[in-house]
Order: sequence, then C-alpha cells, then structure tokens
Amino acid sequence: MGRWHRLQILVTKEQLRWLKAESYTRSKSIGEIIRELLAEAIKDREAGRR
Repeated sequence: MGRWHRLQILVTKEQLRWLKAESYTRSKSIGEIIRELLAEAIKDREAGRR
C-alpha cells in the first residue's frame, strides 16, 4: 500500500457514533474504516472522470 502518513480529522458526534458502530460491526479499527471510505470515494471520483 505504500508509506503511511498521519492524518487528523474532525467529526461530529453522530459521525463518531457511526464510525464506532461500524468498527464494532466489522471488527475493524476506525482508521481502517476511514481508509476504506477514502479509497471508495477516490475510486468513485476517478470512475466519474472517465
């Protein structure tokens, strides 16, 4: 995947609640879920440009 960089983000209470629930449901860390969401968003954006 390449070199990792630290990223700090701000989320609302509702977003954090959702992330924690997804983390529990998927048995993944919040960081893993955020990385998956970013990868999906980038993929969707690139697909839209073609």
